[in-house]
Amino acid sequence: MIVSTPLVIFTIVALGAEVARAEKWRFIQITDLHLDPFYGPNTDPDTACHRGSPSSELSRKGSHYGVRGSRCDSPFALLEDTFSYLRKLFADEVDFVLWTGDSSRHDRDKRLPKDSSEVFSQNAQAVNEFVRSFNVSSTPVIPSIGNWDVWPSGALKPGPNEELRKLYETWKPLLGGPQNASIEEMFLQGGYFSREAVPGKVTVLSLNTLYWFEENVAITDCSPFVTGGSPGSSHPGDIQLNWLIQSLENLRTSNQRAILIGHVPPVNFDEKILFYSNCYKWFSHVSGNYSDTILAQYYGHTNEDALAFVAKRKGRGWRDNQPVDHTPFHFVALNTQTVRNIDKSTLSIVGAIYTGPSVVPAYNPGFRVGSLGTTPYPYIADHVQWYADIDKANRRHERDPDSNTLKFTEACHTHEDFALHNLTANAWSAWLERVQDSDGVKRRDEPVTGTQLWKRYKRCVVVNTEKKAKKSKGKNGLHLGTGLVWGILVASTIMFLGALIAFFAYVRRLDSQGSALERQRLLFAEQGRG
Repeated sequence: MIVSTPLVIFTIVALGAEVARAEKWRFIQITDLHLDPFYGPNTDPDTACHRGSPSSELSRKGSHYGVRGSRCDSPFALLEDTFSYLRKLFADEVDFVLWTGDSSRHDRDKRLPKDSSEVFSQNAQAVNEFVRSFNVSSTPVIPSIGNWDVWPSGALKPGPNEELRKLYETWKPLLGGPQNASIEEMFLQGGYFSREAVPGKVTVLSLNTLYWFEENVAITDCSPFVTGGSPGSSHPGDIQLNWLIQSLENLRTSNQRAILIGHVPPVNFDEKILFYSNCYKWFSHVSGNYSDTILAQYYGHTNEDALAFVAKRKGRGWRDNQPVDHTPFHFVALNTQTVRNIDKSTLSIVGAIYTGPSVVPAYNPGFRVGSLGTTPYPYIADHVQWYADIDKANRRHERDPDSNTLKFTEACHTHEDFALHNLTANAWSAWLERVQDSDGVKRRDEPVTGTQLWKRYKRCVVVNTEKKAKKSKGKNGLHLGTGLVWGILVASTIMFLGALIAFFAYVRRLDSQGSALERQRLLFAEQGRG
């Protein structure tokens, strides 16, 4: 049997790609677009950039893409060129997108008051950008409700209601497909739903955090937390908690994993709790109890890149005779104050939640690209943080107004910069131990000290407020992860074996069918090589 070269090449490419694909799935988190169709370049930021002349030298230098750190929201140019960049670099490189809410403008201008129609028209513009940028039938774009995605802002009544119905119709191009019936039912009831991200392995649970958010004046707190009990059955936050528990239980039973997404995180970077007290306790308890099933949680709202841990009290930090309204689980935001105070003798890290940088230029706009491994079990493998220096983009636009001058740069990579091989709870726990070991001594087989690791982390999480970032490793920041390396190794092995089989098949054909002259030529060629 003769193995043809085209067949060998096809087998190599197909199997190598399949191995790499089976190992890593890539995703984007993008949040807080806050599109403002009334934005005017070079207007006064004190008017939310709607009119007047700039009142500061900084604003006069150009504001085509927005004014960083001001009261102004995102001009359409920022939204359009951000998605243009995503299309160019990632349209064919990611497997799903997490869109964590807040797409309409704030209501900051009394002379231009906002109304409910804007919520849906501005969300519709965002949906249009997603549809233009990704093949949403094969690359799911999974949204979650932000406090500025309803009207009045953050005040969402129990469902079903008109706000949820209108938002579902606006987002319907992203929520269609074979799962549409179940998504529609759950969304209209409470604004939450589930969608499969990695078939048979990972499901995204999109939460409506407004039903737990303490600023939602249309509802009250959840039912009182009771150890060993269950949430109530009438409060919208309790109903969602029961749905979440049942969803996680079903995934655990089928040996699958979950990613939780929402808009408002349970705590912010300063450790301020953003949920109602009982809702917070219930959600903390569920997050901890199902930490074996939840891979990670992703949120927006704060405009900052931030990290918090799901922590469990143990030893001196927890006693079996605690009151029934206490849970051993809570969230600990990582910052300069808490990093030294997390005592691993009294707390164990069982999970992680990530708050994403916003597109709206409260700081420099940014987004997150992550990868998810599936072998031997699903896990979050890494994150790459991207940002654009908006001041530089505005200056470039003044010089070249006919071009897209918004350039995103890779800010940091959790593997290369934090020395994290993955983003599991165990990996973060070991990383924190190294960071807390601040004597400045580099340990054996460790590339940097704990002090250096912490400096790198701080530089990364505030990079959207700074000007400098690391150089990108390539036009789209792709890295040779373990999946791709294995794919290359497998492909090389197949190539070698294919060539070997083809050679022996040729020799056997000569031996049985070839002429004496052909056999002599092969023999002389081999002697010549010797």
